[in-house]
Amino acid sequence: GLLPGAGGTQLLPRLVGVGTALAMMLDGRPRRVGDPSLSGLIDEIAENDELLDCALRFASDIAGAPPRRSSELPVPTVDTALFDEQRKAIAVRTRGLISPPKIIDCVQAATTLSLQEGMRLERRTFLECLDSSQSAGLRHAFFAERAAAKVPGLDRDTAVRAIGEIAVVGAGTMGAGIAYSCLTAGYSVKLLDREPAGIERGTATVGKLVQGGIERRKLSKAQAERLLAKFEHGTDFNALRDADLVIEAVFENMAIKQQVFRDLGKVCKPGAMLASNTSTLDIDAIAAASGRPCDVLGLHFFSPAHLMRLLEIVRGRDTADDVLATSLALAKSLGKTGVVVGNCHDFVGNRMLYSYGRENQLLLLEGAAPEYIDRALCDWGMAMGPNAVGDLAGLDVGYKARQERSDLPDDPRYYRIADMLAEQGRYGQKTGRGIYRYEDGSRKPIPDPKVQLMINAEAARLGVLQRE
Repeated sequence: GLLPGAGGTQLLPRLVGVGTALAMMLDGRPRRVGDPSLSGLIDEIAENDELLDCALRFASDIAGAPPRRSSELPVPTVDTALFDEQRKAIAVRTRGLISPPKIIDCVQAATTLSLQEGMRLERRTFLECLDSSQSAGLRHAFFAERAAAKVPGLDRDTAVRAIGEIAVVGAGTMGAGIAYSCLTAGYSVKLLDREPAGIERGTATVGKLVQGGIERRKLSKAQAERLLAKFEHGTDFNALRDADLVIEAVFENMAIKQQVFRDLGKVCKPGAMLASNTSTLDIDAIAAASGRPCDVLGLHFFSPAHLMRLLEIVRGRDTADDVLATSLALAKSLGKTGVVVGNCHDFVGNRMLYSYGRENQLLLLEGAAPEYIDRALCDWGMAMGPNAVGDLAGLDVGYKARQERSDLPDDPRYYRIADMLAEQGRYGQKTGRGIYRYEDGSRKPIPDPKVQLMINAEAARLGVLQRE
């Protein structure tokens, strides 16, 4: 929520050029030291064993020479169209954030104003960002993520268990996403499902994710081949015998999950960690079925599992400290933020999402079209609207979770539209129909007039007054 202060927006363009400076400030990604575009920022590069000699040589070279003042360097001339292009790109990438366009404004000012004038503008702009509620929220999130790694009652020096091979049980959308996430982190992965058709779909999904990584240049073909060489799949649970960690990702049903954990308790080697991807269910009841509850915890991935950074780590009553410590290390290795939560219905993330989703469901009944709700929230800054998210995650997931609960609000409007769609088999992207409809092979949501007619009819039945 801030911009580089203390002259960052004014001096960096003088050292590396406007284009490189904008890229560094707007994406925040690490740069390779030997990157030629950074030559103006780095005086010398030395290997470890040459560091002292290089430093002495550099000191000798500059001794007695006048200092190179960055402030006296000119800003390279650029076409103003560059700034317009950056504004358009950043508006799509960082919807609603106030600091990125202000960074562009300050860098553009560096090309037309004197250093002193540019510094004054930068200072005013920095303070505007600093005083904003958005910056305060982002700073809170920054420190909260770091605080999440400090778990009360868990010694920082707790030894972790070795994790080399990970098995995922359940080859649906979530299971395949978890498998891919573990593969890209360097683990050997086995994907299992009791149904041959399920494993066929799951392996196809993993293959598509790998191909997508190649197309987006996240993976080279050689990397993809090495990744797939570590991937196995099948239907025989005896293949789990050597797994260091097993992640269950089957249907959100207590009886089914308990049966899986009974089987895992018999098949898996001593010391293997057993994790459930449950998003709502009692982890202690699941752990008890395994016969080894000290090895059990919840690892709740959010959909899509290979992209979402949050990983809820559910601490059961009997979860061993080294299991908890290992799960935090695992989250870090997957590039995720692991947050330890207590064992309660819906944990933390879904409790927040239920309130958000409930309001969305009421808006639908009151006459707001799904695409209008999603567009408004994306314009405000959300990456996706709640209706698109529901279709992505699968409307059947929330429906099954609500069927398991006995404490739902006594309100006939509560998640009524989502439940009706799920009862009709409209689960979202996985079925090509949900709140939206989808063309074959496409994830682009298309408004469906049939859904709007259904919403209108249900609103009339419930006596909900729709507004224009």
